[in-house]
Amino acid sequence: MARLRDIDLSKALFVLPNLFTMSSIACGFYAILKASSNEPTSRDFLTACLAIVFAAIFDTMDGRVARLTKTQSDFGVQLDSLADLVSFGVAPGVLVYRWALQDHGVLGFLFAFVFVAAGAARLARFNVLVARGQEATSDFVGLSIPLGALAVISLVGFCVRAEIDPASFHRLVTLYVVVVSFLMVSNLRMRSFKDFRVRGSALLGIAILSLIPAILAFFLREPYGVLLALSWLYIFYNSIRAVWRRVWTAAPELVAETEEVSAEI
Repeated sequence: MARLRDIDLSKALFVLPNLFTMSSIACGFYAILKASSNEPTSRDFLTACLAIVFAAIFDTMDGRVARLTKTQSDFGVQLDSLADLVSFGVAPGVLVYRWALQDHGVLGFLFAFVFVAAGAARLARFNVLVARGQEATSDFVGLSIPLGALAVISLVGFCVRAEIDPASFHRLVTLYVVVVSFLMVSNLRMRSFKDFRVRGSALLGIAILSLIPAILAFFLREPYGVLLALSWLYIFYNSIRAVWRRVWTAAPELVAETEEVSAEI
């Protein structure tokens, strides 16, 4: 009992969010093992997809636990970035390579690597912004790497479950991977929803809406199809939002320039 009393609980709390981060790494590592087996089966691919989904869940929880317990640290930020590179960079890259691109030689390798490289660059940029104190609270700069990974693995999972042979559309898969990679390193502002707050009836409405994907997945039995649709709904929403914000901010400047020209005339 004396030894238990001597334990500093405040220090023990620092371990808690890191356990979630390590769990995310474990899921990513397991996904790599399943996807890189000698002759991966459809079940192996689906298991790898599911492992990456769990990695995303753990990744979401580690930051929330750190904020809840007030145990944020520079070590945690760096560990989280390394975990993201393994679970949402390397693991999806290996998965999509073994599923659709491995039969296309060096080009297949390069296009799969593009995703990994884009993820690494995305994380490096984020770390620089954090170090400078410039990270956005309500927006991501570019598609976050976990969401990029989910966009990729949802395509793999959907096609595997539907028994669609990737050889029949490997060029589209390649284009898909390149587009997602570009979105990760782009300057497009993506809503992070970290500062999202709701009250009263709005909370009930959002709770009901949040059940729609689960209901669709239950009845359609296509969870990866729903995840794929939600991923691109998020991307399209933020693309339209970015265009709207640019037009909205440019409008007053255009009006001001017009007034200046009119005054000169």
